[in-house]
Amino acid sequence: QVITDDKTSKSKNFVEYPASVCNIGPKRIPFLGGFYMRSLPFLFLKKMLNKINSENRPGVMYFHPWEMFTATPRPAQLPLHHHLISFIGSKSFEQKLSRLLTDFEWGTYASAAKEWKRKRVSKKSEKNYK
Repeated sequence: QVITDDKTSKSKNFVEYPASVCNIGPKRIPFLGGFYMRSLPFLFLKKMLNKINSENRPGVMYFHPWEMFTATPRPAQLPLHHHLISFIGSKSFEQKLSRLLTDFEWGTYASAAKEWKRKRVSKKSEKNYK
C-alpha cells in the first residue's frame, strides 16, 4: 500500500508517507528528494515519476530549504564525500523543482490520506460482498 498504518503506534491516526522510490537494478532509489533529486537529470526524474504515477502511486517529494539556497555555507573542513552528498546539484535544484511542480499535478498529505482512507473503506466493502 502506498500509505500504511503504523502497527506499532497506539494512535489509530498515524499515517506513514513513504518516499517515492524506483528500482535501478537491485537498488531502490528514493529519487524525489535529497541527494538523488539534486544529482539525477530532470528527464530521469520525470520518467520515474510518470512510471510510479502510471502504477497509481503518488509522488512523495521531500527536500530541505537549504538545498535550494546556493549560498549555503560550505565548511572547508567537510570531507569530500560529505561535500558531494550535501551540495552536488544544488545549482540546478530550484529549476528541477519548478519544472516538476509545473509538469505534474501535486496535492497535500491531507488529501492523500483522505484518498487512501476512501480506497481502504472501499476495499473492505468489496470483501464483505464477496
